[in-house]
Amino acid sequence: VKILLADKFPTSGLEALSETGHECDLKPDLNGDTLPGAIGTAEVLVVRSTPVTRATVDAAASLRLIIRAGAGTNTIDKQAAAEREIRVCNVPGRNAAAVAELVIGLLIAIDRNIPDNVIDLRAGRWNKKRYSVARGLYGRRLGVIGLGAIGLAVLERARGFGLELWVIEKSGRATEVQQRLREIGVRMVPEIDALIDQSDILSFHLPAVPETRGMVNASFLEKLHPGTILINTSRGDLVDEQALIRVLD
Repeated sequence: VKILLADKFPTSGLEALSETGHECDLKPDLNGDTLPGAIGTAEVLVVRSTPVTRATVDAAASLRLIIRAGAGTNTIDKQAAAEREIRVCNVPGRNAAAVAELVIGLLIAIDRNIPDNVIDLRAGRWNKKRYSVARGLYGRRLGVIGLGAIGLAVLERARGFGLELWVIEKSGRATEVQQRLREIGVRMVPEIDALIDQSDILSFHLPAVPETRGMVNASFLEKLHPGTILINTSRGDLVDEQALIRVLD
């Protein structure tokens, strides 16, 4: 099978594919504009962040499968792929630990004012009085919105910092997930407004679909307690940026 890898890809994975007889073409410098001209006769396309547009799909005479090496598929024109009967798949959960660690890192950075501290230090300013003060994480209430592999990984790591853990109650969750939530002491509320009311920190882990795009809008932001921390490591278009700017101003 001819495979075009249009993003960075580990050498070990490339070697494993080649050893099984696949013809691999690694082109990590491609982008959404140059991919149509490079797709050629590839039968499988592997991407991470490189956009797959209708132009790429139309130019791909032999393409049968698009693999997103991650969770979100919002950078792929799935309608164009469907019209050509090209399958699109992803690998959700594979980066759960890395994203969860990023969430915790961002949370600590916000609480300790680390970005501002670094800016001041690079400018030759040392403000111990300001940067030695933090509210801390212990005992604060973390609300996780979206309880896939990443959301669950965030809860597991946040537990170690002594945060109160909150999620929205939902029917149909897998038994093993429900059991794990009980084990780590997660508390539940019936709907999102109640989660907002309970939370000092909100962390988003949702796909970009019509139901979620722009969900963090003016109405949502008005319900937050003063000082609430928002962390979005899912898709940027969950947030109405203009509404957020108005609130911050």
